[in-house]
Amino acid sequence: MAAGMAHELRNPLAAISGCVQVIGRGPIGAEQRPLVEVAVQETERLNRIIRDFLQYARPGPFQAAPVELAGLMEETARLFRKSPDMSPRHRVVVTRGPGSTWARADRDRMRQVFWNLAGNAIKAMPEGGLLTVQVSGEGGDRVLLSFADEGHGMDTDALRRYFQPFEGTFREGSGLGAAIVYRIAEEHGGRVRVTSRPGRGSEIQLVLPAAPPLAEPGDGQDGAVAPPPLASPAPAGAGS
Repeated sequence: MAAGMAHELRNPLAAISGCVQVIGRGPIGAEQRPLVEVAVQETERLNRIIRDFLQYARPGPFQAAPVELAGLMEETARLFRKSPDMSPRHRVVVTRGPGSTWARADRDRMRQVFWNLAGNAIKAMPEGGLLTVQVSGEGGDRVLLSFADEGHGMDTDALRRYFQPFEGTFREGSGLGAAIVYRIAEEHGGRVRVTSRPGRGSEIQLVLPAAPPLAEPGDGQDGAVAPPPLASPAPAGAGS
């Protein structure tokens, strides 16, 4: 019922936003223009909340299949780097660690994981910084996907509430991004964990079931398709 109500709110909200933007393009006084800008920003924020709530309440069919996860993350990162969330002060790097990076996963849901966690990481680094996304094999039957940022980090209380719905720490967010990631991990039969310290950044890790690599069609072999090259993790002690 709540999801149905949220869906019905989207059309009048879009109409309100469109009307306010039309008014803003017209001849209005200097005192009224900031009010119009606030109205547009708030309707956009409400639309994001409704969109995320619908994704949380009505996730759609789950379709897992073998996925070369490092390649999918790099493909998604290329789109994310062009998004309004990014600035010249931010960098997003995808690396491939040791072991097989083939996972049994739903491609669309894993893209959603990337956008949610990368978006949170960028918001946690308002002055800029590096987000490192790494995919590696873990124990032969699992794949580890991690998002490590250089942001402001979280204290113990924020860590405890991190995956709870509507408990986000960013005003411009919906408070559902991390909760959606948690639900996606559970759908995959995996798990998610977070480590963080104030002033030292955060790392969110998803552990997913591994999958045998797919062979190229018609090659008559059971071998893996060679994944595209990605950056390798920096050697210990490299950098700062």
